[in-house]
Amino acid sequence: MAKSCGLRIGTRRFELVTLEGSAKRPKVISSYSGEFPEDEEDPLGAATGELKRLAKEHNVARENIGVAIDAKHAAYRRLTLPVDDDAKIEKVIKFEVEGHLPQFSIEDVVVDFHKLESSQNSSILLATAVPKEEIERIVEFCTAAGLEPLEVELETTAMVNAAVDAGISVVDSAQVLVHVGEESTGVAVMDGAKVREMRSIQVGALTDSPPEDLVRRIQSELARTISAARTINELQAVFVCGLDLPGLAGGEVLGLPVQPFDTLETEGDGGGASIAVAYGVALRQLGGGVLQSSLRREELKFSGAMERLELPLAVVALLLVTLLGVFNIFISKEEQYVDQALYSWRESSNNFMIGKGGRGNLEYPSDELRRYVKQTCGDLRAGVHNDDPDRNRFEQLTYIRSLLNKEIRTLEKKLGQGSEVTQPQSAFRGMTLVLDVLHAAEQEGARFGRPSLRKMRSTYTPGRSGKPDTVRISMDAAFFAEDSTQATVQFETMVEELRAQGWCESVKSRGTDTLEDGEVGIWVEGLDIVVDLVKAGPERSA
Repeated sequence: MAKSCGLRIGTRRFELVTLEGSAKRPKVISSYSGEFPEDEEDPLGAATGELKRLAKEHNVARENIGVAIDAKHAAYRRLTLPVDDDAKIEKVIKFEVEGHLPQFSIEDVVVDFHKLESSQNSSILLATAVPKEEIERIVEFCTAAGLEPLEVELETTAMVNAAVDAGISVVDSAQVLVHVGEESTGVAVMDGAKVREMRSIQVGALTDSPPEDLVRRIQSELARTISAARTINELQAVFVCGLDLPGLAGGEVLGLPVQPFDTLETEGDGGGASIAVAYGVALRQLGGGVLQSSLRREELKFSGAMERLELPLAVVALLLVTLLGVFNIFISKEEQYVDQALYSWRESSNNFMIGKGGRGNLEYPSDELRRYVKQTCGDLRAGVHNDDPDRNRFEQLTYIRSLLNKEIRTLEKKLGQGSEVTQPQSAFRGMTLVLDVLHAAEQEGARFGRPSLRKMRSTYTPGRSGKPDTVRISMDAAFFAEDSTQATVQFETMVEELRAQGWCESVKSRGTDTLEDGEVGIWVEGLDIVVDLVKAGPERSA
C-alpha cells in the first residue's frame, strides 16, 4: 500500500504526518508535533537527531517525503500574461515577475505559479517567490535527518489541499483559510474550491507581543483581505489552523465566524488543526490535492533522481569502456593486416614498374618517380622496410599514382593530345536533335501531326560574356488540320515537346498566320530553337 510523509518546518516548531492508502481515501498512520531547542545557536541542527528518531519510530517512507516551509519570506504576486501554455509560462514567468519584486534579486529566488484563470490567449496567475537560501536550508536539514524531500511547497498551498480534502472548501461556497505560524500567518481566499488570493501576514503566534495585540493585528489584516476579496459565492466563514492563538478562533471578522480547522481525523500527538499543513503535504505526495506547487524546480529538482541513477550509469559506462577497448584491439589487428598487405602491394607495384636488379616494364620513368620508388622500396626478406615518414603506405601508393598521371599528362602535351581548345558545337547535330524529336512524335502516333517544313537553318553561336556556346535552329513550317484551332493545338504541343528536352535552352515564335488559297491550317515563320549540345552529352556513333 502506498505511503507518504508530510513535514512542516517552521522557525521554532515542526509537525510530521504519515499517510497510507490512496489520494481519495488516505489514512493517518501517525502524527507528531515537536519544538526546536531554544538555547541552541543552530536550532535546526540540534533537532536533527529528534527527527531521525521520529522517522525510525514511525517507519517513515523515505522515498516519498514532502515538506512545507514557513511563508514568512515568500512574496505573492498576481500577474496577467498573454499566454496560456504552461511550458511558455515557465520560460517567461521570471522575467515577468521581476519588476514586481524589488526586494529580491531574481536570480536568488525560486518562482512558482498557480493558474487562477485562463483563456485561449491569456492567463491570470498567482506567482510566489521564495529565496533559494531558505529552500536549501530546509532541504539540508531534512537530508541530514535522512528525510530528503522530493518536493518543497509553502504552508498556504498545503493548507488549501488539506481544506479541500476535509470538505471545508467545496464548489458552492467561499471561505478564508488561515494558518497561524510562529512568526507569520498564511491566508488563502477560496471560492468554489479554487484559490482566489493568497497572502502572508508578518505576525505569528510566537511574535514578541501580548496575545491580545497579536489577535487584533491578525483580525485587522483579515478584515482587509475579506474587504478586498471578489468571490462568486458569498464568504461563509474563516477557518483557522496551525498554532493555537487564544481569542482568534471563536470570534468574528466583519461578521464572519472564525472557526477552528478541526475536521481532520488524526492519530497520535497533535490535533487536526495543528497538523493540517503537514497533512496537506503528505496528501499531495500521494497524488492528491488541487495545488501542485514546486519549489524544487531548479538545481535541487533532480538531485534525488540523479542519485538513484548513479549506479546504473556507472555500470553502463564501465560496459561501454570495455566494449570500446575490445573494439580497439580488433581495429588494431585489422590495421596491422591491412598495412602488411599494402606493403606487399607497394613493393610488387614498384618492382613491376622500375624493377629490382633488372629492367622493369616502365620504359622511361621520370627522375622524380625513380627517386621516390627508390626511397620507399625495401627488402622484405632482409627485413628492410623503407618508408616515407610523411605518408602512410596507402598514401604512398596514391602519391606514386599521381606521379604517373603527371608523367602521362606531360607526354600527352608533347604529343599534342592535351590541348584545352574545345571544338565548336555542331550545327548539323543541333538540327538533327530537333528533327529526331519530330520523327519520334510521328512514330508514336503523330501527337502534333506532321508539320510541313518549308525552310530550316542551323547556325553555331559562340558564347559571349560568360554564356556557353549554342546552336540556333530557325524553322518555317505549316501545320495542316481540319481547322486553324486544331492546327494551333498541334503547334503548341510540338513547342512543349521541344522545351521538355534537356538540351533545349529556349523556343521562341514570332506568331502564327492562317493558311490561305484553300488550305486549312496555320503558318509559322521564324520559329527559333536554341540548343546546348553540351547538355545533350557525347554523340553516339551509328
